Amino acid sequence: MTSGALGLTQRERTLLVACLGSGAAAREAFAAWRPFANPVEMHGRELRLMPLLLANLRREGIDDPILPWLRGQAKLIWLTGMMRRRALTHALDALAAADIPVTLIKGAALLVRWPKAVDTRPMGDFDLLVPRERVRAALDALIAAGWTGPGSAQISDDDLDRFHALGLITIGADGTTRGGTQVDLHWRAAEAVSDPRHTEGLVRRAVAGGFEGRPVKVTGLADHLFVLLAHAFHDTVMQRYDWVAEGALLLEAGTPGDWDWPLFHRLCRRHGLEAWAGAALREIAAITARPLPAGADFPDTVVRSLRGRDVAADAARAADTTLPKLEAAFARARKSVGDSARLAAIGADALDLGSASAGASLVEGWSVPEAGGRWSDARAAILAFRAPEATIGERVALRLWLLPYLAAQVPRLDADAWAGAASERWSFVAGVDDSGCRTLTGRVCDWDGVPVIVVAFRFETLLTGVERRAFGLDHRLIGLRLSRVEMVRERAAPVIGRSLLLRDPSAERIAWSGWGGAEETGRWTVGEEAVLRFRLPQDGPVRAIRFHAPMVFCGTGAGQGVEVIVNGKPGRALVLPAKTGSRRAGLCPGATFEVDLPPGTRRSALVDLRLRIADPVAPAALGLSLDRRPIGLHLAEITLVPGKPPNKVSGWFDRLRSAWNGRRG
Repeated sequence: MTSGALGLTQRERTLLVACLGSGAAAREAFAAWRPFANPVEMHGRELRLMPLLLANLRREGIDDPILPWLRGQAKLIWLTGMMRRRALTHALDALAAADIPVTLIKGAALLVRWPKAVDTRPMGDFDLLVPRERVRAALDALIAAGWTGPGSAQISDDDLDRFHALGLITIGADGTTRGGTQVDLHWRAAEAVSDPRHTEGLVRRAVAGGFEGRPVKVTGLADHLFVLLAHAFHDTVMQRYDWVAEGALLLEAGTPGDWDWPLFHRLCRRHGLEAWAGAALREIAAITARPLPAGADFPDTVVRSLRGRDVAADAARAADTTLPKLEAAFARARKSVGDSARLAAIGADALDLGSASAGASLVEGWSVPEAGGRWSDARAAILAFRAPEATIGERVALRLWLLPYLAAQVPRLDADAWAGAASERWSFVAGVDDSGCRTLTGRVCDWDGVPVIVVAFRFETLLTGVERRAFGLDHRLIGLRLSRVEMVRERAAPVIGRSLLLRDPSAERIAWSGWGGAEETGRWTVGEEAVLRFRLPQDGPVRAIRFHAPMVFCGTGAGQGVEVIVNGKPGRALVLPAKTGSRRAGLCPGATFEVDLPPGTRRSALVDLRLRIADPVAPAALGLSLDRRPIGLHLAEITLVPGKPPNKVSGWFDRLRSAWNGRRG
């Protein structure tokens, strides 16, 4: 149940009144919220407000058995905040040493302006605004000082256009980033405001301050409140509501002479935030039961979005982010990128998705660069790149190195992938090591005469932002991390000899996806499909492919089903082990079997072999080892079975008959 124009739930608004109200209103609100005060089941957004709640209960003289826990929570947040403030000093020193001007915004500005008043405010991160042209230098300075994050070489100009900030974090005492301090490095003050003139004006109007003996610049009060409300309006993922408490602090602690309300109103009008800001200020006044400062309020108008759309329409648009048709990705790529020359080119070398050169190729639905590539960050993600060595209309094979985002609360991820040919459905299951390479067949598109490949992903099982917050997971809509893309043209597929041992390094170019690493006797298939892709030799016809599979792994006594697809056509299906008495759960004997090539397969033809495993099973699931890969068939060798050579006599007779027919004609 929601309450008010801002969409706060009744539970959220009640807690805010208990934290910010006074007298009977605060007491009644606390009594109404008290049944939710279970530390195990409380939301993270509620935990952030516990120090503020404790302070207000003390002011109101309210006694309750929960107070000892609140005191412990407040002390923990205070101690954590003190340690993180120390990290902020190191960040400021590192940027000062690199001669990079910094303006403190949001919580960092609040800390400088009223250091004692924010003892009840959790400090999870600090927002630092630097000039856009110094972002890369700032990244290098902070990384050299101990922060982790994307390197300056990974950030493209397209990233600076697409995003407004990057997060960096220190390593905590446990050796991970879990207990670290985050710095959000901004080059735009708010994601919702893309006009660079706003940031330039904010920096120009910043006022001098001091932090731990260091001179700093902080945003003026009008700019601070505007950025706070712009950020709150745009927050459709985290949906935090502690901005109400920060807004109340600004309105209460700021003196009348510090406020420039005409400036605040101009900013709201210029960036389409006037109605929202008016509703937000009135909500703060209603929750705190304190009147707004003179000159702060707006005329009562309907709440509308930054771009003039109704909030309800905005929410509906945000929910409908899947591609209606995957083929529409090409049109969206052209509209978003504009000039194909901006796209990264792919040739013999794989395309590194973590590099700055890939910036324009990440059309939409991707996060900022991270170690190992980029995460998809929407229900649909589109990638485009030039293929100068390919021809328009040519079919190509793509190898994509992927890592799914899975956890105990995210047991499965389903994704449709498309690159101009038939779409593929990929499924990833939690607890299974299903990362690595996947193969996707694509077709080169015509982009005004330029050969371009467009890849689109559509995710159907992503958790909503509310579900992610409830589980304490990454709040973004991340699905897959893409690190590399490799393109192989059909004519460039490797040629196989008469025999290939799967344990050999040369098999890496043959075994495309769905295979484990080389072992002493061969390789295991991993997952539901394993792909072999190669060309036949030119020296003699080939009738069939012989598979030497010494072992098979079964989940039950029913055996393991294996189906072989050759160039998209069913080749052969069988169940291994062949003998019923040999079937049991676990490791079983395999077999040697042949699969005929489709009639008319010529010499040097491309062969696409797909081994589909009916029931891949992880040995760890049966308690047989620690191997968590879903394996099925262990392949040691593939051998080309030659076709029957032509009979010399029949060949001579055919030539004689052809010559005779020609003479008669």
